[in-house]
Amino acid sequence: MGTEKIETPAGEFKAFKITYETDVTTDGRTTKYHGVEWYAPGVGVVRSEIYEGD
Repeated sequence: MGTEKIETPAGEFKAFKITYETDVTTDGRTTKYHGVEWYAPGVGVVRSEIYEGD
């Protein structure tokens, strides 16, 4: 999705914003999850958010 400047308690990073969707099935019930992660080169994931449902 591009790069963003992200501020965290560990400092400020120029990071790539990555979004994803996944379905998890447990006991025959499927739940959809949406996620957003910010990846800073040389550091790794500096922020991660996960949402359940639509």
